[in-house]
Amino acid sequence: MRALLAIVLTLALPTAAPAALSQLPRDAGEAMTLFESDPDSWRDGPVEYLILEDERDLWKELDTTDQRAAFITRFWDRRDIDLREEGNPFKEAFYERVAYSNRRFRDTRFRGWRSDRGRIAVTLGVPDGERSIRAGTALIWTYLTIGNHAEEKGFSSASGRVEILFQQDELRPNNYEIAGSLGAGVYPAYVLRALEYSRHAAVGESPNRPVS
Repeated sequence: MRALLAIVLTLALPTAAPAALSQLPRDAGEAMTLFESDPDSWRDGPVEYLILEDERDLWKELDTTDQRAAFITRFWDRRDIDLREEGNPFKEAFYERVAYSNRRFRDTRFRGWRSDRGRIAVTLGVPDGERSIRAGTALIWTYLTIGNHAEEKGFSSASGRVEILFQQDELRPNNYEIAGSLGAGVYPAYVLRALEYSRHAAVGESPNRPVS
């Protein structure tokens, strides 16, 4: 329970954020430029969804902009599949997902990458399947967990898939929040596990583990 509580707390959205975070760039290059331009506010951007506990602790110890800039370089290098190649495919794909979320979820309560669906898409990727149920008042996102799918995401399931249920907000028809959540980032255990395992898989630290 204590470990699960720690995961819940680390998933909470920042309560105060620089003005740049209110912007929703629709292009991956623009998103990367915006959120990578200021080392001092970088930690409050969408990388919040990727950062691990040990990295979070290290960040708290940094005192200068230069130290934070060096940390950011190491952060992305840790997730680069081949440092010999130019560019960083993981980083580029991450900001593609941020831009995708900004394009698709602009009219929600928490907009773009800060919405529930945006957070899931940024962290786990675009779902392998999506379907509407209950006359459109709910959505199910499906993530396959077979073979390479499980290796890439870092988690598995006995059924070969993990399904995340989103419930429509009665007052905001365009807003769908994760069913069973208790607030921004406070999600059901199976969602928390999927997000946590995925973050560790990005640095090659964990074998795929069952979510449900």
